[in-house]
Amino acid sequence: MQLTPGTCYKINTRTIAALQQFGEYEFVVAVIHANDTSDSVVFEFRKILGATSNEQEIATQQAVETHADGFSLEDITGKPLNLVQFEKESAFRKWMEEGVATLCDCNL
Repeated sequence: MQLTPGTCYKINTRTIAALQQFGEYEFVVAVIHANDTSDSVVFEFRKILGATSNEQEIATQQAVETHADGFSLEDITGKPLNLVQFEKESAFRKWMEEGVATLCDCNL
């Protein structure tokens, strides 16, 4: 199954260690580009569902939109800056199978 540009997904942060400092919450992303052949995908952060802080919004957008062509990026403390699920279509589909990511209306 190929992800389709323009579709949106609701993501639960329960398994995203890089965002755990803000507790468990949900946010919406939109597929911008997906390619089965190269197993690549690009997402755009849309919004956090519920109450949020500027710091939380910045960290979430960074997690979704930071790309390194499959390489792992870390800050000076060793905290990951990019997530493979937002770079590899197969990894994101695994999140879908696990219920971490679910198809949703882009106007949530």
